[in-house]
Amino acid sequence: MSQKVIVIGNSLAVTIPKETARELRIEAGDRVEIRVDSRRKTVSFRPVEKASQSEQKIAKMTANFMRRYDNDLRELAGK
Repeated sequence: MSQKVIVIGNSLAVTIPKETARELRIEAGDRVEIRVDSRRKTVSFRPVEKASQSEQKIAKMTANFMRRYDNDLRELAGK
């Protein structure tokens, strides 16, 4: 299968055929990991596992904690 490289803003993109997306169980908005092998001149990608609800909650709580105590954390890091 061959796909055309297209321009989107200042970036280049390659579309994923609907059948391929269905096989990989990816949808618009999902994240993928991209790997480049410069020697072989290949690019591959795979879906990134979605975080569980509890992992998402922990990540949100951690971000809130870091925002709230940013100055204190920076002060501690300097000691």
